[in-house]
Amino acid sequence: MKQENGGRTVKKPPNSLNADKTCERPQENNAAEAELNAAALIQTGILTDDFPDNESYAVYADLNPAATVGGDFYDYFLADDTHLVIVIGDVSGSGFSPAMFMMLTKTLIKVYAQSGYGSDKVLEHTNRFLNQSNPENFFVTCWLGIIDLTKGILSYTNAGHQHPVIVRKGEEPEYLLSDPNFVLGTKRSVDYREKRFKLSPGDQLILYTNGVTEAQSPEGEFFGDERLLAVIGENKNQDMPEIVKAIRTCVDAFEAGNTHSDDATVLALSFRGCISVPPVESKEFFLTKDSYDSVTGYIAERCAAEGCDENAINQIVIASSEILANIESYAYEDGGSIEIITKCRSHRMFITFKDNAPPFNPLLHEEPDVTLPLKNRRSGGLGIFIVKKLMSDVSYKYENNQNTLTIEKEF
Repeated sequence: MKQENGGRTVKKPPNSLNADKTCERPQENNAAEAELNAAALIQTGILTDDFPDNESYAVYADLNPAATVGGDFYDYFLADDTHLVIVIGDVSGSGFSPAMFMMLTKTLIKVYAQSGYGSDKVLEHTNRFLNQSNPENFFVTCWLGIIDLTKGILSYTNAGHQHPVIVRKGEEPEYLLSDPNFVLGTKRSVDYREKRFKLSPGDQLILYTNGVTEAQSPEGEFFGDERLLAVIGENKNQDMPEIVKAIRTCVDAFEAGNTHSDDATVLALSFRGCISVPPVESKEFFLTKDSYDSVTGYIAERCAAEGCDENAINQIVIASSEILANIESYAYEDGGSIEIITKCRSHRMFITFKDNAPPFNPLLHEEPDVTLPLKNRRSGGLGIFIVKKLMSDVSYKYENNQNTLTIEKEF
């Protein structure tokens, strides 16, 4: 996104930092270059590049950075087992401070989305926080969508961003219109509105920033909305990487070597079909030291029933034993009730342990230095350290007056 100063673009061409050494001291040049390099590292470092491609959806993205670092970002992640979040945004300005603001925005959106809010409330809470932490008056345009993978319902909210392109299977591309709402960060109280759209298998959704449609030819002509629709239409039968690459190739050819002054980012999603709700089984136990074997035996049976291999089952049982010992030590003096919830999805086993004891997050315990001799180590923390090493992921939250610890193991 370009930042204007009295109608004049303040971004400089690529070599402008060294263009006029009679006006700027070398140390100032070095400081400016260092700031831009730091901003570039932040921007590239926070962008996910592990693109999912499964039975329900495929995602691919590309960010073509400007000569000076801009503020584009994108993200995609599961808010829970059945809701996929996709987001694209653009922070005003360029350099280190906007890059930090971009990182904050992206983090807030993920936190609020994974807390279960709808797209409108995610942006409402994000905007309110940004407005309180914005001394330099940055603003962010953003488009956020949340897909219910069990129903194919896309709920989306637009905060001053470009309208995405929707391609129905077998049809020509068109813009998915909505109220643009207000940008994030500059106005404390904004009533963001959510719209819904039913996706069908084979539908494609293409998100982009204004660096695509506002790319300029050497003659000063904009790439524009119609050219974007045309290139998407010509490649609509391709997979997501080919569509994204075709857009970039077309934009580069249009610019014909003309230096682009803004990031050009594209995120494309193909919806392949709804998923079934993962089966969940729950069972309660009275936990004592004598009941460890019965609990871990049950967990092993559930893992085997879901197709886990022997090595994965053994590691899950070891991790579960450590967690049970932790609960029994910190939660109950003479034993107490625990609930074990098991489910499996996409070759990933989830085991959740719930107890009614006062809040206790074992993940906050300082990890032991296992390189030290045993006599020199601090006591505690070894069990959860082992759990982290054996499992693909471990998470904790306190909700409904219960400690809830979940381990995940990919197999």
